[in-house]
Amino acid sequence: MLGASISNAKPIQTSNRRLKYHTTTRGLNLAYYNVDELRLLHSECIDSASYLRHGVKLKAGDTCIDVGGNIGLFALTASELVGSSGRVVCLEPLPSAHQAAAENIASHALWARAHGVQACTPTLLQAAAGAAVRPEGIQMTEYEQALGWSTVAPDDNEVAANMRRYLRHLLGPEGEEAEGQSGLGLQASALVRAGRGLQRALPATAPLVQWVAGWVVRGMLAAATTHTVPLTTVSSVIEEQQLTRVDLLKVDVERAELDVLRGIELRHWPLIRQVAVEVHDVQEEEQQQQGEGKMQHSHPHQASASSTPSSASSTSPSPPSPAVEAGNGVAVQPVTQGNAQRQGVRGRVQVVRELLAQQGLVRVRVEQEGAMQGTNLYMVWAARE
Repeated sequence: MLGASISNAKPIQTSNRRLKYHTTTRGLNLAYYNVDELRLLHSECIDSASYLRHGVKLKAGDTCIDVGGNIGLFALTASELVGSSGRVVCLEPLPSAHQAAAENIASHALWARAHGVQACTPTLLQAAAGAAVRPEGIQMTEYEQALGWSTVAPDDNEVAANMRRYLRHLLGPEGEEAEGQSGLGLQASALVRAGRGLQRALPATAPLVQWVAGWVVRGMLAAATTHTVPLTTVSSVIEEQQLTRVDLLKVDVERAELDVLRGIELRHWPLIRQVAVEVHDVQEEEQQQQGEGKMQHSHPHQASASSTPSSASSTSPSPPSPAVEAGNGVAVQPVTQGNAQRQGVRGRVQVVRELLAQQGLVRVRVEQEGAMQGTNLYMVWAARE
């Protein structure tokens, strides 16, 4: 049984936050909240097509599930690639992001018709995805100044560290170069421009630069609110939307990616041809489920929103995480590699690789993009032979 359907979940919530609007160089009107986050999302989803690399692609007539849709930019990209004969199902639980995504989907549909662009209209669901259906909802932390970091598994220390690394990239020459190449046609915020001027005048390690970066990060983390959002599974979405195949499953859910993958029933895995997932390479402890012989993984420092404690730990040592490619082609090690010597502890990147391979997605690539080097964030792309 899949449990209660999304349609039986709590009514759609709305946000009181005020949307802003920007018209791109293509003439598409986009709704957003934060200018720098819009620039990041446009770069990630459209300019650099981060989820569509290493042979992972969409074509006319395909079906895509977008888990963690944010304000809908990847769903819009996918809708153009699959065309009017394809399907895109987008999940975004947060009221504010969902509201922006709904406006962007409607705006894109009008733009596509006016410009003769063959694109489907994505189906937008207000729900998070995990390992089990919970129509009563699950707690989710929203960072109002950084929607993309919002999560059902908050970890302020990790978020702060990753934000600092990203800010260093944003304020540096790479960030300015990416801005110049973007099709968004939108200038960085005054705060970012001031930060770039400060970084040009002083070394990145200067106390003042470090203090400003810390001040910005603290401000982003302080503007946090908690929402109760419906929780579904990918399998429930496949059933309810009557999907006969999933040509691409895209997952970007801030530390809940394993739960999303665990929420796929064995009978549905053969329908999934490609996966693109952002992975936080935290430590995962292997645990043996008593009487079942099944392996389960959990974060050793933080219980998953849907994990069930088991009674005995694995006694066999785990293989170390493999080297992966950085965005510049340099081989790097996942950040938990040094902890792999601990018995029964592995990095989540390795766990995700193995899970995907077990389900027949054996063409796996792992890469850390330039903006995220030095963090524990990795992209994993997988496809069937």
